[in-house]
Amino acid sequence: MHDINTMTIAPQFSFYAKDNSFRGNTGCNSVFGTFSSEGQEIELTDLAVSEMYCDDEGVMDVERAFLDVLKNTGSYKITE
Repeated sequence: MHDINTMTIAPQFSFYAKDNSFRGNTGCNSVFGTFSSEGQEIELTDLAVSEMYCDDEGVMDVERAFLDVLKNTGSYKITE
């Protein structure tokens, strides 16, 4: 399994409370969808990813690890 914390290609991800959407980049493809939250629980819905193939070494592995984290996250904690 890949440790996304040690990857050299950094995916990015942003939440937008105004319309409960999220958008980001996996290091190769765009990712977007909607979310709902209550307390420290979050649910991502309508997850969609563009379908480009990137042949730079490790990029697709980073993408798969990032998407796996998104699909398997049910709660969050904000720390400084």
